[in-house]
Amino acid sequence: MAKRNEGEVSPVPILWTYSANGKGKHPVKIRVTFQRKKKYYPVMNDRKEKIFLSVNEYNHTTTTPLKDLRNEPRKTRQAIDQEITKATDAITEATNSGRDPFSFDEFERKYLGEESGGKFLQFFRTHLKALEAKGQAGTVRVYSSVANSFEKFLRKDIDPGDITPEKLEHYEVHLRANGLSDTWIAICMRTIRAIYNRLAAKDEYLKMKYPFSRNDYDEKYKIPVGSGQKGQTLTKEELLAFIDGEAPGEQTKENPYYKAKLLLLFSFYAQGMNFKDVANLRYSNIMGNSIVFERAKTIRMRREATEIRIPITEELSTILLEIGNADKRKTSFIFEVFDPSTTYSAKERDRKSLQFVKTTNKWLKKYCEANTLPVVTTYSARHSFASLSKVELPLAQISAMLGHSRIETTQRYLGRFEDENNREGLMKVFGSLKKKTA
Repeated sequence: MAKRNEGEVSPVPILWTYSANGKGKHPVKIRVTFQRKKKYYPVMNDRKEKIFLSVNEYNHTTTTPLKDLRNEPRKTRQAIDQEITKATDAITEATNSGRDPFSFDEFERKYLGEESGGKFLQFFRTHLKALEAKGQAGTVRVYSSVANSFEKFLRKDIDPGDITPEKLEHYEVHLRANGLSDTWIAICMRTIRAIYNRLAAKDEYLKMKYPFSRNDYDEKYKIPVGSGQKGQTLTKEELLAFIDGEAPGEQTKENPYYKAKLLLLFSFYAQGMNFKDVANLRYSNIMGNSIVFERAKTIRMRREATEIRIPITEELSTILLEIGNADKRKTSFIFEVFDPSTTYSAKERDRKSLQFVKTTNKWLKKYCEANTLPVVTTYSARHSFASLSKVELPLAQISAMLGHSRIETTQRYLGRFEDENNREGLMKVFGSLKKKTA
């Protein structure tokens, strides 16, 4: 007998004699074999009930020509034949008539119906609920926006196996047509990829059909590189001008110009502390001569907590005295964004943090305009700290200061500032060339 080809997929009927019902009869199944792996699927009658037969009944039903069968045996034989045909058709669809590799996951989507494979948007929404239950309000806000955008583009739910490089390219075109920047397009695509990865983790077919690029040479979809510029990066001269600028009105924390200025400087001197972390600081975070905290962005992403310790310099000490909460109990929030006596939901905390950033940005803009400075945002402090630090400090130290869990993240982060430096360097080279050839 010829050996079966290892790439062949074969559906055949069998009697599953390893189990029996109360009458001692066994279930009839379809066995699908691929590369020595076998999976079994029950055969159902027209009442959607599993078919059970004795050994003699099974042998009679499957070996007798259909034209010679009558009544129930004939119906059973027809049901078996229909399932074989259905399985064969599903194999053809799942492999694109043999052009794609076989996968049990994709076969079952075609054979058992759409419900078995699930829907991408349906899974996306379920994942959103899980994130919300974990209190990850910021992630939920971003993911919800992406889910709504992708649904608007698709106009209907989609099997995850139908997310192809071409479809992702079309989605990118759709986003650009709506005026989104590379940064936001990158956020959308990374979110779609994150959801796809979760589905593919248990689905070999999705792994094989993976639509996102893994290197520079494949023909998969490549996520655009965002500019990463969430705020103006200040040079040393611009930062000094910002520090020396005058806030209109009295120099007190009740003056929104003055408070916004000092909040940005606090973030800068606190090693580029993100404003969400600034909002969450309590006096309990001050331990001796240091501020000790965990980044809100990464606190749920690591198995072990990683503390960031910031020395309280003279500059930080002065700002704490100027605009810090007069109530210095351990439970008090330093910048009074939250009320320690109130229990906030994750969504409420996220909303208040966003409002804190929005208000600070509003008055930062007014302060910069009053002093004829480049307009900055709260994120400028983090960018400016990273940009200025790379000249003086080793990469590993900057990574720890910024609270990055991997040095690769810091490398990408600092890489955002290289283009401008390269541009300035080229201008010098070309400028000197022009002088010599003039």
